[in-house]
Amino acid sequence: MKTSIATLALGVIITFAVPTTAATLRFDGVSGQVIVGSSTLLKISDNTATWEAWIHPAEQGTAPSTIMSREGEYLFARLTNGNLGWAVANTSPGWVFSDTGVFFPLSAWMHVAFVYDGSNMRLYTNGLLATSQSATGNIGDAIAAQNDFRIGARQAIPSFFDGQLDEVRVWGVARSAADVAAWLNRPLAGSEAGLLAYYQFNEGFGSVTGDSTTNDLFGAFAGVVTWNRAFDTLPGPIPESVPATLVTSTNAVLNALVNTNRTRATNFFRWGPGSAALSFDGVDDEVIVPHDATLNSYPLTLTAWVRVEPGGNGGIMNKYAASANGWRMFVSAGRVRAVYFRDANNRLLGNTPGSSDVVTVPIDDGQWHHVAFTVDDTGGKVYLDGALSGNAPWLGTPGQATITSPVQIGWAGGGFLDGQIDDAAIWNAALSQSAISNLIAGGQTIGHAQYSNVVAHWSMDAGAGTILTDVNGHGHDGAFSGFPVWKAEARPVLTNQTPRQVVSGNNSALDLDGGNDYVDVPDGTWFGGNFTVEFKAYVRSYSSFSHFLDFGNGTNQDNVLIALGAGASGRIDLHFYSNNIPSVLSSPASIPRNEWVHLAVTLQGAQASLYLNGALWARGNMNIPRSVVRTNAFLGRSNWPTDPYADALMDDVRIWNTARTGEQIRQFIDQPAPTGDPTLLLNYRFNESSGMIAIDSRTTGSRNGTYVNGAGRLPESPVTAPLAGLGRGTVYHAQVVAESTNGVSRSGIQRFATLAPGSGTALEFDGINDHVTVTGISDVTGNEATVEFWMKANSLKEQAVFNLVELPPGTISLSQFRARLPRADGSISWDWGLTPSRTLAYTPPVPVVGAWHHFAFVSSVSGNYMRIFRNGVLEAQRSGADAVAFRRLTIGRYVDGATNSFDGELDEFRVWTVARTETQIQENLNNRLAGDEPGLTACFRMDEGSGPFLIDASVNARHGMLINGTAHVGSTAPVGVPVATTRLAASVGFGSATLNGSVNGDGTLPSRFWFEYGVNNLNRTNSIQSLSPGDAVEMVSATVIDLQGGVTHSFRLVAANDNGTNYGAIQTFFMPFPASGYALQFNGSNYVNLGASTLLKVTTALSVEAWIYPTGPGDASGGGIIVNKEGEYEFARFADGTLRWAVANSNPGWVFVNTGIIAPSNQWMHVAFTYYGGGFMKLYTNGVPASTNTATGNIGDAVPGMNELWIGARQGGGQWIQPAFLYKVGIIKKHCSSICCNEQVTISQNKIII
Repeated sequence: MKTSIATLALGVIITFAVPTTAATLRFDGVSGQVIVGSSTLLKISDNTATWEAWIHPAEQGTAPSTIMSREGEYLFARLTNGNLGWAVANTSPGWVFSDTGVFFPLSAWMHVAFVYDGSNMRLYTNGLLATSQSATGNIGDAIAAQNDFRIGARQAIPSFFDGQLDEVRVWGVARSAADVAAWLNRPLAGSEAGLLAYYQFNEGFGSVTGDSTTNDLFGAFAGVVTWNRAFDTLPGPIPESVPATLVTSTNAVLNALVNTNRTRATNFFRWGPGSAALSFDGVDDEVIVPHDATLNSYPLTLTAWVRVEPGGNGGIMNKYAASANGWRMFVSAGRVRAVYFRDANNRLLGNTPGSSDVVTVPIDDGQWHHVAFTVDDTGGKVYLDGALSGNAPWLGTPGQATITSPVQIGWAGGGFLDGQIDDAAIWNAALSQSAISNLIAGGQTIGHAQYSNVVAHWSMDAGAGTILTDVNGHGHDGAFSGFPVWKAEARPVLTNQTPRQVVSGNNSALDLDGGNDYVDVPDGTWFGGNFTVEFKAYVRSYSSFSHFLDFGNGTNQDNVLIALGAGASGRIDLHFYSNNIPSVLSSPASIPRNEWVHLAVTLQGAQASLYLNGALWARGNMNIPRSVVRTNAFLGRSNWPTDPYADALMDDVRIWNTARTGEQIRQFIDQPAPTGDPTLLLNYRFNESSGMIAIDSRTTGSRNGTYVNGAGRLPESPVTAPLAGLGRGTVYHAQVVAESTNGVSRSGIQRFATLAPGSGTALEFDGINDHVTVTGISDVTGNEATVEFWMKANSLKEQAVFNLVELPPGTISLSQFRARLPRADGSISWDWGLTPSRTLAYTPPVPVVGAWHHFAFVSSVSGNYMRIFRNGVLEAQRSGADAVAFRRLTIGRYVDGATNSFDGELDEFRVWTVARTETQIQENLNNRLAGDEPGLTACFRMDEGSGPFLIDASVNARHGMLINGTAHVGSTAPVGVPVATTRLAASVGFGSATLNGSVNGDGTLPSRFWFEYGVNNLNRTNSIQSLSPGDAVEMVSATVIDLQGGVTHSFRLVAANDNGTNYGAIQTFFMPFPASGYALQFNGSNYVNLGASTLLKVTTALSVEAWIYPTGPGDASGGGIIVNKEGEYEFARFADGTLRWAVANSNPGWVFVNTGIIAPSNQWMHVAFTYYGGGFMKLYTNGVPASTNTATGNIGDAVPGMNELWIGARQGGGQWIQPAFLYKVGIIKKHCSSICCNEQVTISQNKIII
């Protein structure tokens, strides 16, 4: 699997399969069943129906194994002889079992569909007609007193199913053969015509399973029924989203990789802008809404989107007092809980053993979840992400609470919430499961079909202020207490969809079938000290002791192995053997199935560490493997002959001879490893197009492996979708969905931000553990340093914006350059030096929370000062400074540990090795830099918009890694200058070129742009042009002429507005010879004779021009003639390269005059001589005045007998250019002024050239 467009380096992209069977139910065959009840909606009284399910029987008892039944009406089971059987209370054969004669083996999956049409009962297995039996009449009721619909059992007699069931569907219509075959591997929408009940069993938790139709016929577990969340019958395609690219202010390209699983797959992207949210710190943040009687509505529904940090607890919504009156929904031990009290004796309490509340599974995973709590006379229900996950009956008499306490958002009896809340609402109705599902699908409460039942709705979209507005107009506004923080566009709302497309491509992963596939790796020592093994895995089944990797010399002989644990636990076991003595480290939980994950194992000394998706999963002391040659090195196979082979996909297998840190592991989870790293011992990417060799892609040697027994590559294909018309400066989220006949799969959600007007994007830090790491800042040494940035802080707390330290990662340095701001008391501290020995602290004259401020920290040993500038103005300083010697930079927290993380946004972060002055800071604080400014060692514009890298725009390119979810947001920092991007030149030739670029304006001010260009420096410009206000990317160009041929030209685009100037990167192009068709080549003996026409005789004024390309010195005594009219005028390039002239005038007469200007060899140059008898001879080179010599008098004839005009030679003999090219020789019978000559040069240079 190739995932190289980088992700956020915490960066793991987690995908999860959601095919027709993301989970199943396991029935114990003794008591396990799902009881739906006796709803008349499942009574079939006519003669058409369909019943279908996926079944996987484990054992056959002494009674039939019931698949589903409605007692006395219809029943389907696996009979004791292993055949499938059925019974319906019709006319014929009536309420008796009919044996289909179709045998169903144990321990195998099969899809069964029974279709009744009043004449026949047809049985389809895996979509094919297996048998048809006569059956007539309407379906009645043979046991009127018993009407439960049950899954896995009968109501009348013990007849329990032993095995797994999935995708149970009941229809009130006779489905066609085509419909059965088309949909057996695909999930239904739930709204199909005739569908009465639909149980997908995809919840994976709880003791209730939901009905995916609008009938809401949920089923309750009885007896022993367990979830099998790891199961997938027929895996669908596997998608993996990767960061968006080509992100501008209004456009982006969504990217993903799709593993088709050998099926014809299609894909599309779900995407949309994020929804704003409120963040609560878990300490004292809450919103208080005054009491109103309508907030005590009964029936009642509470809904909200919640994101809880790991280990986080606290209230979601609360209106409860100690008098046992009211309600609350909160998080405790990571689980959502809810209670409702009419009074102490009449209340709703959960029926979960050991609990007093309605309880769901843990949600403290840092992901967004939708929670809902409904209350009516039937009891209370808690829904998690649309699935019913808990219910409780009334204890006592149902009724309405009369509490007069306020509503508290972010607090309840469990304390303050550590997390985020969005789109919270109170309803005066108990919403059905389908209504809650529709609420989730719509993304927002507004627009829901039952919005009229909302009595209070807090959308959290304001983004500013300390009042939480009730947006439905009922006036239930809340006031902030503590300091809740607005989080712009934090929650994904994926309401848009791109067109479907067919997946194609040729990237691949290692495919191991669990039969006998493996990769044989060459012999080698491999281990014997510190090491790291890492790879990506997609586990398809939990096979006891199946090995991902086993390097050893047989069984119990120096093995280093990574395998699945015993049984079907799915845990990861590490076994290290030393002197044939094993040590074992196991993961605390199962590895996910049907989901790409990254595993890494490190050994540092005797300490082994196991990482899952870059996070530490398990750690313990292990044996240190011996340094011996291992001859049995396998991927997908064990050295123990009885162990099964791996049933999995693997990708990016790497072995290092060093213990990589967690940060290093996270850095390259979704990036190719540096193939030239000498510590990298093995690097298999499995991207070969064919053959039996697994290529080791390192550049320092190769240890190619061999695919054995059919092990091969499973294609994985890149897919893209362009987006246009996006909002500027907006955060978007996207998810790829892949479909095939085997099911539907969805990836994890990616985030990107479009560029804001002028200021692009910024980085948002969560104040918990977000940060950026940058290594290799080795040239920040010496006596001076400046660090500057734009900052918008969200809160006052102990936090660090940046830290420069001396020592490498994993070590603690006492030499620090650290800024802590704003601190809990609003002050700013700058710690500097070895202890740190120096601190500069002060409190700014205005609060710095909630608004953008520019800070610059400047240190100078030679100047003996430390200075802090805010918004370009010096606000604090002290004497003393230490010399600089740093190697790494952390942005957003202290460099070591996860404490003191910054809470807010940063933009335009720069590091200098010079002490910037106040004027320099002021000149550039609102501008973007080119990246090549003297002393600039790192420049982070933070305009990437997506991905895990922070790009250094300086010439040093020291890029940083985004850690733990640090994310881009549209920036509102006042960096409002247009962005200039230089693009390639076009139409190069004929002495002219079209210079191209693009300008991204700042959205409010008109912009100006121009091009700087030249040969050796950028000394020429075209005219300034204007652009109207706006921040769309505008393509711009300018045609420039009068360009020297045969040389390389440089140019760049410059854009400016009243806020500042921005310079694009420098581009180059080569200008070919200045000729159209052909130039004349002179070899030392040839020339051109134009004759002695009197038209070529001049007297008072003369201009001669030509393109010349000398390739040698010419005649040693007289150089080489360009133009000669013997005895009247001539122009030459002498052996020393100087240009010279002679005219038969009064002064200086018929002698050569040296201009001192050199025409270089092997290079085109345009030369123009212009003579005015009143006083001068001027020389222009490439259109620019080069020399002026005194010259007076009319031009006569010093050699009357020779009057021919020659090019390339002299009629008087002896002097030629040898060899050379000449092009466009022109003679004008007047002198040219500076303007006139330039015009003539322009005319000449604008002709066709070669």
